Amino acid sequence: MANDADVIGGGNPDRPPRRWPGATALLVLVLVAVIAALLNHPHGDHPAAVSSSGPPSTGTSIAAPRPSLSLPPPDPGLACGPCDPVLTASPGHGPPGLRLAVPGSRAVQVVDTATGAVTADHRIPVPPGERVLDIVPLDHGIAALVTAIAGTTAAVGTVWSLNGSGRVARLGQADFIFPGTDGDSIWTATYGRPDNGPYLLQDVSATGVVRTALVEPDDVGVVAGTDQGLILTTPVSAATAPAGTVQVMRLTGSGLQPVSPPNVTSVIAVNRDHVAWSTTSGELVVEDLVTGDERIEPVPDVQLAVEGSFSPDSRRLAFVIGGRIGTDAQPASYGTVRVFDIAAGYDIVVDGVRLAPKQMPGVGWTSSGTLVLELRFDANIRLAFWAASGDPTTALGAVVHNVDVPELRVVPMPR
Repeated sequence: MANDADVIGGGNPDRPPRRWPGATALLVLVLVAVIAALLNHPHGDHPAAVSSSGPPSTGTSIAAPRPSLSLPPPDPGLACGPCDPVLTASPGHGPPGLRLAVPGSRAVQVVDTATGAVTADHRIPVPPGERVLDIVPLDHGIAALVTAIAGTTAAVGTVWSLNGSGRVARLGQADFIFPGTDGDSIWTATYGRPDNGPYLLQDVSATGVVRTALVEPDDVGVVAGTDQGLILTTPVSAATAPAGTVQVMRLTGSGLQPVSPPNVTSVIAVNRDHVAWSTTSGELVVEDLVTGDERIEPVPDVQLAVEGSFSPDSRRLAFVIGGRIGTDAQPASYGTVRVFDIAAGYDIVVDGVRLAPKQMPGVGWTSSGTLVLELRFDANIRLAFWAASGDPTTALGAVVHNVDVPELRVVPMPR
C-alpha cells in the first residue's frame, strides 16, 4: 500500500524564470539528438487518487461548507501588491510519512508533515553568500540548484543531486533546472554569456552524465520533460495574437512538433504524458500526449492561471487562478485554487484559501490524493493540506522561515 511519501511534486511550469526574455529568434541547433532514446525509460506506478463523488456546479467548494472555513470579505487594501494570502484553516498537521524539501537561504529545508518539524539538510553544500534557488524531484532523490544570493554576482549556479542512500553528486552548472524526461534525469539551461544570448539546454542524468545537448533561442520557454519528449513554448507574433501569447511545442528525436494552436496564454501543468494550458479565448485544454485526445472546457478567469499540478492518476488538475491588483477600471480580487475533474468536465473551488495578487504557491498531490499547497506569508512558507475525500478540515502543516526565493516547488525529500 502506497504512503504519502510518494508525493507528486508541483511547480509552476510557466513561471518567469522559464519564460526567457524576448530576442531575435534563432534556428534550433541540435548538437546531440538522442531524445527519442530517453522515452524508453519506464516510470514507476502511480496509485490512483480518490476522485470526487459527483459533479457539483462550477465554483462550488471542494469541501462541504463549514462556518469555521468561511472566507473573509475582500480586503480593501488588497491592491497593496505583495499582500499575504488568507488561509482559514483548522490547525493540525499533514499526512504521516511525508517529508517535503523546499529551497532555503542557507540549506535545503525539510518539512516533516506528521510533526510540523522543519530542519535544515546540509548534505548539499551551500557556500557562504549562496542559496538553494530551486529543487526538482528525481525517482530516488532530488536535484538542487545552488546560486549566489541575488545582487552579488551574475555567476552561473551549481547543480547537485542527492539520492535515497545519501550520496551527493555534482551534476554541473546551470542557470535553471527543470523536471527531466524520465525520473533519472533533469534538464538544465545555461545562458550564453556575457550577453545572455542563446542558451545551452542539457539532459543530465542523476550521476552527472550529459545525455542530450542542444542550443535554443533565448525566447523559447522550457517547461518540462515528459515520457513523450521535452515540452517547450515558442512566442507568437504580436501582429497575429495578444502580447505574451505562445504555442506549445514538443521536442523528440523526430524534431520539434506543435502540440497546441498559437493561442496559449499559459502552460498550467505537465506530467509524464499530459499537458494543460489556457487559451486566449478563456478555455482550459488538457491534452493526452500519447493519444492526442483533448479535453476543452471554458473556465472563468483561466487566462490568469499561473500554477498547476496533475493528480497521480491524471484524472484531476489542481491549479491557481491569480488575483488581480486593483485599477481604476477593475477592482482588486483574490486568487483561488481550483480542482478540475478532467473526465467529468467541471471545476471546483478549494475552500479556505484566498490568494493576494502576485501569489504563486506550490501545488502538488500525494499518492493518496491529498492536495498540498505551499503558501508564502512574507518571508515564511506555510503548508496546507486538503484530503481527497472532501473532508473540510484544512491542516496547517508547518512554517518554514527565512525562505527568500521567489518561486517554490513541493517535492519529496529522500531519507
